[in-house]
Amino acid sequence: MIESVKQVELLSDGEEQVKAFVVVEVDDEDGGFEIKFSLIFSSR
Repeated sequence: MIESVKQVELLSDGEEQVKAFVVVEVDDEDGGFEIKFSLIFSSR
């Protein structure tokens, strides 16, 4: 299992800061592989 997490900070028009997390999971089992993408947004 290979998991990669990348954090990207996005700036909006106001003072609100939006963070986006991109999670990429690569699973290789049974001779094949499966790729999962997860995009998570969180604002503070």
